[in-house]
Amino acid sequence: MSQCWSQSKHSATDLLMLLAIADFSDDKGKAYPAIGTLAAKCRMGRRNAQYVIKKLEDSGELSVLVKKGPPPKFPNLYRINLKALQVQHLAQVQASAQVQSSVATGASGCAFEVQPVAHKPSVTIKNHQKTFSEFWDAYPNGKRKGSKAQCLTVWQKQNFDSVAEQIIAHVTAMASSDDWSKDSGKYIPAPLVYLRQQRWDGAEVVAQATADEMYF
Repeated sequence: MSQCWSQSKHSATDLLMLLAIADFSDDKGKAYPAIGTLAAKCRMGRRNAQYVIKKLEDSGELSVLVKKGPPPKFPNLYRINLKALQVQHLAQVQASAQVQSSVATGASGCAFEVQPVAHKPSVTIKNHQKTFSEFWDAYPNGKRKGSKAQCLTVWQKQNFDSVAEQIIAHVTAMASSDDWSKDSGKYIPAPLVYLRQQRWDGAEVVAQATADEMYF
């Protein structure tokens, strides 16, 4: 994510989307969040999110592999082109090499500007834990309800705080549906599977009477 901040040529909404994808990505820049999740994270509609992603792809900073994500949903696979970002960054540095005479005065205040935000990660962790606890409490008890620590890790890495209300609403609806309650909860997925596969995305929370028509 730090490379996106410092090296992307984009700004405003385009940069926000690139940072959102980077927040889900691994060390190689690969991620597969659902388009609905990205749209919610960036506070925009799905169509606008698709338009912004196309701009990032056209710029060369992002590659989109359609339906190349993991099964069973096979979402789109996004890959942030780290090499392209690095090349752009080097070109910018080279273009400004002639300003060396001002280095002695220009760098004097750099060390002080970043310190006021050093406390923020601990606040973010507390927010993750609060929303995750609400999800965990809402999830039905059963033989498959386990791996809480791993679930929390996935929740934090994927930043599901931005869609916590949607997740919890879907879990609450499914907990009282026939699909999850029949056969003593035999078909309730493990919460780790539920989170990794983002089963709430695109699912409508419907009344229990029509729960057998719900896709999840």
